[in-house]
Amino acid sequence: MNFRSILFVLLLLFPLSLLAQYDIEPEEPEGRWYLSPDFGLILGDITMVEVAPTIGFHLTPQLSTGFGVRYEYFRQLNFYSRAVDVNTYKLGLRTFVKIILAPDLRDILPLPSKISLFTYAEYEALNLDAEYYGLFQTIDSDRFWYHGFLAGGGISQQVSKKVFMNIMILSDLTNSSSSPYNNPLIRFGLQIYFN
Repeated sequence: MNFRSILFVLLLLFPLSLLAQYDIEPEEPEGRWYLSPDFGLILGDITMVEVAPTIGFHLTPQLSTGFGVRYEYFRQLNFYSRAVDVNTYKLGLRTFVKIILAPDLRDILPLPSKISLFTYAEYEALNLDAEYYGLFQTIDSDRFWYHGFLAGGGISQQVSKKVFMNIMILSDLTNSSSSPYNNPLIRFGLQIYFN
């Protein structure tokens, strides 16, 4: 990770503590459903539109699991000719397990609001374009399925009674030439509880 990436992450973490101007009473999450409505958008020479919602359920206060779908459209223009160099999409399913290691870091650090530390593992099956992602494989069709395993961890900050903000750093453990990811993968998202 370069200096700009580290600085960007630190600048994102600093305002999170300002969001908690008053102490929010944490609720017991066991048996609670939540939604992570992840999306992304980049417009310009590179156009990327991503929609990747996940539904999660707490089996215990520290353990949750769930599943989701992912769709990403990607187009890249040639810098010189303005012709389309890449025009493809990814479509897939994913399932995950999240384990909260420290439910409230205020117990050990002088933090102004509730921040939890967690570990995360995900299996993802993505349908990819062989022209762009299957370069070093023998593939008989235009598209193929990539099976990836992501693992890592992150922090979660409670920003209201039912909303948490998550920051994760993940690594693609599959280590395949067909992987659509560059390690490390940084994800930002929300976790919204239903009840």
